[in-house]
Amino acid sequence: MARVHLVHWDPEDARVRVAALVALGHDAVHLPGLTGTPLMRALRAAGPDAFLIDLSRRPSHGREVALALAASPATRHIPILCAGGDDDATTRLRALLPHVVFASYGQLKTAVPRALRNATAPTAAPRRSTDTLYAGRTLSQKLGLKAGERVAVIGAPPGFAALLAPLPTGTRLTADAAGAQRYVWFVRSRRELQMALGRLSAAVTSEIAWLAWPKKTGTLKTDLDGNVVRESGLAAGLVDFKVCSIDATWSGLALKRRR
Repeated sequence: MARVHLVHWDPEDARVRVAALVALGHDAVHLPGLTGTPLMRALRAAGPDAFLIDLSRRPSHGREVALALAASPATRHIPILCAGGDDDATTRLRALLPHVVFASYGQLKTAVPRALRNATAPTAAPRRSTDTLYAGRTLSQKLGLKAGERVAVIGAPPGFAALLAPLPTGTRLTADAAGAQRYVWFVRSRRELQMALGRLSAAVTSEIAWLAWPKKTGTLKTDLDGNVVRESGLAAGLVDFKVCSIDATWSGLALKRRR
């Protein structure tokens, strides 16, 4: 029997996953309602035999937690298992954390023992910056811009269009949000964030929306951070699936309609 700490952001689904782990003979724990620093503090203090991180609901958050656990001296020796998530959610994380075990929830019977075998394997601290997830890629590639897309860019700082060069063939930038296939929306405060989400929650069906906010390390004053943007997006029915650094001043979070 192993002590498995489940990291999951959907309490109802987490209860199902914990019950499945218990049925397999493991001692499973999930702490609901924690994000950011409180979550990481609780995980460092937990001392389980393995961490199981869900990538199906909030994959960008799951990747950040995995990178932080693998970098921390308090948890670096504890094996990590990631379950759920599509290829986009796992490909870059595999490159950064080759010792992590990736599996579907239906494969936990064999995946948990496989992860536990990694407990004695030496693990080096990974580079934690989200920039490492996109090394060698242009900003247009980071944002996933496609050929022929109409991209609404709202509230962008001066010079942002130049950062996107070269654009894919036929991609058009517009300041008009109506009818766009992709959105890149810059917000500087919680008030601007709520205004943007009011528009996006009605406009986004199959489209992708990037919300960009000022980094705390930048020169722009803001009352936003990644957790605020994530939680506000979820409240508006939009789930995050990718995060990237736009430049030295701005971070971005990709959102899509919650299934």
